[in-house]
Amino acid sequence: MSIALKKIKSILLLLFTVSCSSQNGVEKKEINVFFDLKDKAINKIYVNRDSTEARFSIYVEKYQTKVARDKATNDYYNDPRDRNSAGIPSFTASFISFNKPMKINSLEGIDILTLKQFRDKLFPHGYPMYFIYKSEEGCYLKWEVIHITY
Repeated sequence: MSIALKKIKSILLLLFTVSCSSQNGVEKKEINVFFDLKDKAINKIYVNRDSTEARFSIYVEKYQTKVARDKATNDYYNDPRDRNSAGIPSFTASFISFNKPMKINSLEGIDILTLKQFRDKLFPHGYPMYFIYKSEEGCYLKWEVIHITY
């Protein structure tokens, strides 16, 4: 490889690195998702005793009903072409938090999405994400969450 080509590769790599790191200084809009604990779109919510960990499992819209999940499972097992695929479709999207929630008294001044709006956006990634719901005590709990995949 010629010296000129090596220099060009080095300069391009440097420019790419600078470009990526400069994006870190840009404040990203946060996504606040508000939902009712009794929403049928929620599969499970788990909060440990000291509230230092929470897990949220939300149904993918087309698999929200048991009938739809059973049909997808049966279709997978009855179609020999699907046996070579990645497996049974994922019925849920999972999120986890490793921090205690923020307690807030009001949603005033917070841009929120409903759970339906959030799912319609296909669980957007790359932004700070928070799940908010009303606690039994009457305040709102705001959990910083990250999307996890298995």
